[in-house]
Amino acid sequence: MRFFVLLLMILSAPVLRITAQEYSYSHYDTKDGLAGSVVYSIAQCRDGFVWIGTETGLSRFDGTRFKTFTVKDGLPGEEVLGLFVDSRNRVWVSSFKNAISYYHNGSIHNQQNDSTLAKIHMKAIIKYVGENANGDIVIQETDDLHIVTAANQVKTMPVNAYRSLIRSTKDIAPLLPKNNKGGCDADLVALPAPVRKRVNDRDFFAGGGYWEGSKSYVFCEGNTIKIIKANGQEKRLPLPVNSYLLGTGGNTFALYQVMGGVFLFKPDHTANLQRYFGRYVVQEVIVDREENLWFTTQGSGVFKISRNRCKNMFTADPRSNTNILDIHKIGPYIYAGGRKEQYWRFNAVNDSFFNNETENKPEPFYAGRSFLDSVPEGTLFSCGSSDFLHLDWFPSANMVIVKTILHLGDTLLVAGFRGAFLANRKNGWVKEFYQGRTTCAYRLGTTYYLGTWQGLYTIDKEGRTLFLGDRFPQLRQQVSCMAADSHGTLWIGTKGKGITGYRDGRIIATIDRDAGLPSSQCRCIFIDGQELWAGTDRGIHKIDIRPGTYNVVQNINASDGLNSNIVNTIYKDGAVVYVGTPVGITVFNEKYIARHSIAMIRMTGIMVSGKALPPGLVSVQLDHRDNNISFEYAGISFLSEGDNTYKYRILGLEDQWHTTREHTLSFPALPSGSYTLELIAVNKYNDQSDMLLFNFTIRKSIPETLWFKALTILAVGSLIALGIQYLIRAVHRKERRALLMDKKIKSLEQMALRAQMNPHFIFNCLNSMQGYIIDGDVKKANLYLTRFARLVRETLDNASRILISLEEEIRFLRNYIDLERMQLRYPFTYNITVDPAINPAILMIPNMVLQPYVENAIKHGLSQLPQAGELRLTLLLLPEERVLECMVEDNGPGIDQTRSGGPVRQETAKGMSITQDRILTLNQIHATEQPIRISITDLGATGPGSGTRIIIHLPIIYNDDQRLAH
Repeated sequence: MRFFVLLLMILSAPVLRITAQEYSYSHYDTKDGLAGSVVYSIAQCRDGFVWIGTETGLSRFDGTRFKTFTVKDGLPGEEVLGLFVDSRNRVWVSSFKNAISYYHNGSIHNQQNDSTLAKIHMKAIIKYVGENANGDIVIQETDDLHIVTAANQVKTMPVNAYRSLIRSTKDIAPLLPKNNKGGCDADLVALPAPVRKRVNDRDFFAGGGYWEGSKSYVFCEGNTIKIIKANGQEKRLPLPVNSYLLGTGGNTFALYQVMGGVFLFKPDHTANLQRYFGRYVVQEVIVDREENLWFTTQGSGVFKISRNRCKNMFTADPRSNTNILDIHKIGPYIYAGGRKEQYWRFNAVNDSFFNNETENKPEPFYAGRSFLDSVPEGTLFSCGSSDFLHLDWFPSANMVIVKTILHLGDTLLVAGFRGAFLANRKNGWVKEFYQGRTTCAYRLGTTYYLGTWQGLYTIDKEGRTLFLGDRFPQLRQQVSCMAADSHGTLWIGTKGKGITGYRDGRIIATIDRDAGLPSSQCRCIFIDGQELWAGTDRGIHKIDIRPGTYNVVQNINASDGLNSNIVNTIYKDGAVVYVGTPVGITVFNEKYIARHSIAMIRMTGIMVSGKALPPGLVSVQLDHRDNNISFEYAGISFLSEGDNTYKYRILGLEDQWHTTREHTLSFPALPSGSYTLELIAVNKYNDQSDMLLFNFTIRKSIPETLWFKALTILAVGSLIALGIQYLIRAVHRKERRALLMDKKIKSLEQMALRAQMNPHFIFNCLNSMQGYIIDGDVKKANLYLTRFARLVRETLDNASRILISLEEEIRFLRNYIDLERMQLRYPFTYNITVDPAINPAILMIPNMVLQPYVENAIKHGLSQLPQAGELRLTLLLLPEERVLECMVEDNGPGIDQTRSGGPVRQETAKGMSITQDRILTLNQIHATEQPIRISITDLGATGPGSGTRIIIHLPIIYNDDQRLAH
């Protein structure tokens, strides 16, 4: 009885109402796209949309955008009084115009365009709409009932006649207790026998008044609320004057106050009354599928309270520039600090604060010097000036701005604008151990850590200062906050590089954008066991800091109920989290914060070549000209507050998935073919919706059809057949001319290079003969002249030939070598060895390719020796490699020694340069053969001055005529 009296006092006496802190909410009005500010009704359909009936039309809301329907779209009237969603997902709409309609599959059915609804003749405003177990829709006016059967037949009868049919026959089923919108007489509802015995004709069933959780039925009888369980157990509560009771569609009932506000309660928790929006006249409340609360109001639009139930404990006055910078629990109180001397205190909250109307108003608090006596050692305060703890005994010149104060018993570690200080609050002793702007200071063990704009410094017990930014680039950023965990890890928050974990002289973790942190601008840190709570400009981020884990596991921001995304300070007390922001304090219970939610996706419109397709289609065939198609869709997750992304692909066009945040996809010029659009919505919790599929085909144009292609092939086939022969022959002739021309050009290039070679060789020989003449050795001059003439004759004979036989090349080389031996002071010996497998008469090699290397071996190798040297020319056939290996060896000083030992090797010989150019051209002419390759080796590895080896690989080319004759 005392409880009933107390409940009556709370509900009926306005002077005794308690004003508590408000839940965080989202507010939607006409500026957001809502049809009107006066909102009568609200409902959620199975597609996830929330439907809102206003005085100026019907709005459909997907969490981001409003779609408004008016009389132009088929509504009988724009003043929508009631909404009801049946088991077939039809949204029934009752209006002030005494008319009924419903929305289904993209269209509004009314009494003008629907033959079934046309049979209903309304005389008065609709009181309620419900559904029975047979799927019949029951519509009640003041005196009559209209039944729209599942077979689309309409029956109209007085209410009393309907009662008689329910009692006398099974043809008419009573209303389902949990699927009834509005209130109706109790005897029209299907009730268990024990409950039926407890109700009478005066009982009014409180609209969907069945709570499945405790199997309770809720009725109103005059000024009494009757809560009857399925077994017949009854509990009564007083119904306050000027109040009415209706269900919310969930396990909660709403007690509406005509003078403003609404109380919510559950039948088995009637003591936990929660009052909402006392300043507004609330018309209707629903609980959606994500357990969000929706409130419609008379003139102020719609309010939504997230299922997270965050409460704004204290809202700062923007005129006072209040900015909550510090929150701590000391004893039974929560202390909150702002700028300058602003400080507040209030009782720590518990579950009753969230479930009941509990008064807990913060009061201004004077945080004097004695306040520190009650502060636990190790407490770190964040503040904004020296007035924060009224530390007027500090030197005023050094305490213009204080950023942090670490309480170390009688000693305080202070970080501020002028530097870092150690101060004894008992005797006033102050030690300044760092000069410069300091953003925060912390002590871990015997080491002091100082955060600055440049990065992180340490000062050890000997007073040595070390800048950690020199070793770790991530600690070269502005440091904003620090805290240590139980493992001895110091967690450092920075402005730009996220959070860094530092332990035992090394970085053990970096948590930034790459690691899943939404923002790298860390503002505050709170350590709670194995969890780190970080505040940024993007909300709160819960991080698992178990050794080796270091993962961001949850993000909480304004869409979840915070009063701001900018978080200055965090304090966690058990499951209760206190959050300080520039606009006040938000409090929430971590256990109730959602980590997952419903994700749905629905198609809201399809445009083809600028025209809308009929709604409700799942596939369509389009003309080839209608290849400009766009899709409009909605991802529904009201807890995400519109923070959805979409993955899509069009099979038939590509298989790769794409991601977008847009609500429209456009494809302006699709080729003909069959396509399937696959679309998935992903909410902020990374939950994915079911895949939305839409199949469409763009028919082929006439030129793309098979028969047209066949006729085209036949028509042009003859032309192709006639022309193809001519074209092929023309192409072949052109190719042959090009090949002949190219070969001729290459041959001319070889002749030009040989023309360069011959004067060079002749010049060297004439120099030798001149030497003999000058020396007066006529006999040797005559002998040399004879051999030279023979060599010139061979050179002239071969000048016009690119390839000569190996036999001719060997004969030429012998004559040349004999001439060179005659020029030396110490004539050398030479040996030419030919592989027995070689037939020199038919094996062809490029003309005068070997001679420059033989000349090089003589001039720059053997001529440098103080005694007679040795020249070896070895010719081997390597059939498996398809090459002729020509090896030129001398026992001169070696190529490496001569390159560095004198002027003889300072420049590449002219003959060698010409030969290199010839080899490049020859490789182009004989592109199908093995290329000519040269390798030079200094044989000095076996001893100093042991000589040079040159290996020339030539392609094996035979003279076919001579080979056949042979």
